[in-house]
Amino acid sequence: MIDTILPPMLLLDFSIRHQVIIHWGPNPGNEHENARPRGTKGCEIQYIRGGIPADGSGWTTLELDTESPLTHAIHDTIPTTYAYQARYVGKKLKYGPFGAPATCTVSV
Repeated sequence: MIDTILPPMLLLDFSIRHQVIIHWGPNPGNEHENARPRGTKGCEIQYIRGGIPADGSGWTTLELDTESPLTHAIHDTIPTTYAYQARYVGKKLKYGPFGAPATCTVSV
């Protein structure tokens, strides 16, 4: 079932210093119309510093979130690029495919 659900899309808001607000779901640009798909428990959000890796490795799980948006506090002292990717988690804790990654450079 989880493999048939389209992966979540990401919309990053990095307008506030030292944080990234990660909107995720089927309609991340409108939280009023962004309910999780039926059959999902939440969304696994992963990140990596420095942008999207060429070999796909090095991602770290930020959180298993149940409601968009998620805020990621950043503690870097210089502007740093971060990449994020997300996938739905089914009610039986099976993982769906990752959606397209998104990147931003966080100011200090």
